[in-house]
Amino acid sequence: ISRRVDLLAAAGQASQLVAELRDVFGQPNIAVRVSDDFLSQVVGREIDRTEPVSDVILGTSLTGTAVMTGAVSAKLIPSESDAQIEINLAGKVDTKNNGVNGPVRLKSESEGTVSLSRILTVSESGIEFSDTTSDVSLTTKITDMTAKSDLALKVGKKQSVKKKPQADRIAKEKLRRRVTEQFESEMEGMKSNASSKLLSEAKPVLQRLALSPPEQKWSSSAEQIALDVIFRSSSQLSAVNAPSGFKTDFLFAAQIHESVIENAFTVVLAGRTLDKELLNELLENAGAPTPETSGEEEETSFEISFSRSRPVIFEARDGKLTVGIRGTRFAQGDRTPLNKAMEITADYEVATGEAGNPILKRVSDV
Repeated sequence: ISRRVDLLAAAGQASQLVAELRDVFGQPNIAVRVSDDFLSQVVGREIDRTEPVSDVILGTSLTGTAVMTGAVSAKLIPSESDAQIEINLAGKVDTKNNGVNGPVRLKSESEGTVSLSRILTVSESGIEFSDTTSDVSLTTKITDMTAKSDLALKVGKKQSVKKKPQADRIAKEKLRRRVTEQFESEMEGMKSNASSKLLSEAKPVLQRLALSPPEQKWSSSAEQIALDVIFRSSSQLSAVNAPSGFKTDFLFAAQIHESVIENAFTVVLAGRTLDKELLNELLENAGAPTPETSGEEEETSFEISFSRSRPVIFEARDGKLTVGIRGTRFAQGDRTPLNKAMEITADYEVATGEAGNPILKRVSDV
């Protein structure tokens, strides 16, 4: 059906029929799910940070240390139009300072709490952050004050009482600004490492291989993030059925429909004759390393003319994978070329390797 739709679209014929078939075969052919547990493992962490303090508040020079303890957590927000994650930081800040203001020397301690929140939104256009909301409290007390004279000490105590409300407001705002900047800086680092970066980096590769960028639909519930993708060109089809339910417990899971492989390799290989040079070019365009061979090995040249219809076979049925190629001409070294339509396939099952990792094990003759 896909092949006929492609021919009709290329010829500009039966546009309504093509549109209706693309609508019927228009379900997502890639489905990715990320659980809230996985998100908590990636985002969640404990905070135990000690930093030096060097500041000036109302003419008093302060030096000391600030210890911040707390935790960063993530919570999914239900959304049907994008994926939304609320990232929260809750912590406690304890500070001990030595201060100097003219002839007066003082020691102070402060206890503060911080609660920061920011919403991360993931959609087809990328990642965006909301403004940070913050709630900060701070209590400061002077534990000791000395001066070279009783008069200077008396004046210092009087001024400290008078200026304390203003000094507390300034210290609280500086604390809020400092923890907010740290929080937002860490969020930007998370953004640069996020999974949607993979999709943005994939776009130039898709363009070099003449593949259409996928359509993305992001959503979120209280339990998981969902990404549904339709990968096809303007004349190709995707799945006829919606992705099946993810029945087992998982942290991260993905479903890939056969049409993804079909659509990609039809564009790249259908009707083309591939030799070593073109293979290396395709690998380079796809960002994959070209195979290395030993200098002592003599490489045998080859050529494969791929079929215009379904050049690569990929079927996932009944717990087995069938993988293969379809060609019309095969040549290798000095042998007489085989000008014959031929399909070469093998069946595989997923097995467990020696290290406990999943591997593909061939279960049939080629």
